[in-house]
Amino acid sequence: MTLHVRPAAVEDTAAIDDLLTAYAHARRIRLPGVGAALDRLTRPESIPAVVQDAARIVGFGHAWPAGQAVRCFARVHPEHVGRGVGTLLLDDLEHRSHGFGKPVFNVMQPAADDAATGLLIGRGYEIICHVLRMQMSLDRYQPPSAVLPAGVTLGPFRAGHDEARLFDAFRDANPGHPAEEGEWWHDMRDDPAMPHDPTLWFTARRGTEIVGYSLGSRHELDGRTVGYVAEIGVRPPDRGQGIAFAALTATIGAFHRAGLPAATLNVDADNLTGALRLYRKAGMHAVPQSSEWSKRLAD
Repeated sequence: MTLHVRPAAVEDTAAIDDLLTAYAHARRIRLPGVGAALDRLTRPESIPAVVQDAARIVGFGHAWPAGQAVRCFARVHPEHVGRGVGTLLLDDLEHRSHGFGKPVFNVMQPAADDAATGLLIGRGYEIICHVLRMQMSLDRYQPPSAVLPAGVTLGPFRAGHDEARLFDAFRDANPGHPAEEGEWWHDMRDDPAMPHDPTLWFTARRGTEIVGYSLGSRHELDGRTVGYVAEIGVRPPDRGQGIAFAALTATIGAFHRAGLPAATLNVDADNLTGALRLYRKAGMHAVPQSSEWSKRLAD
């Protein structure tokens, strides 16, 4: 059957949800949350596309600006791999992304999707980072001792009060992160795959200033709902004093009290800030998760 690519519309939501679910099952990755397709279709400044044949939608992707790059999410239905679906998606999304005026185009690839590797290499992409999933079982979990420096206290996030201070702390901890404040809050509180639960968020503060944080959520992994640490960070002047370990173990402890069977998070395999040592100290071990590929867009 002939394939064609077109801009995606809200009317495609149900078919895209089915595709994302089939892809997740086949690759044994996190299942999309309820509303995941609609969230991607309606994301501000996003360019969505679908590939379909006469019977069904067989590919979906979207691209959006992030800092100096365009980021791309793309999925091919597992029953239609090898038909040129990925090629059509990337042709369309790369072309339409020129309108963003960004020089670089980045594609995220789950580690389990090795079928995409040849396509990306053939199109001139190079890997810029590998992401690991750190995980641990919470069966019989015993929280370790965590000591905070003098003058620093650890407590729950206060919704309606801490938002500006928390984003300031995130910016200081991640000075190169491309997300604007509105986009960051959208990802943290409105992602249907990771429902927002402020009881899993913890902040370390010195006086009124937030100096560190660990922000937990839930997500689906291998048919189970597990705890997921979406963000953890400490302002540079306050690092090396045990704040990150205390905040992380507070979130893991909250997962355990909530009855979640495991704790997980994602980390750049090339992370040089001591993050891998921190997560291993907390009891986590590493599993390959995804890679990010990049190339310059043609002028």
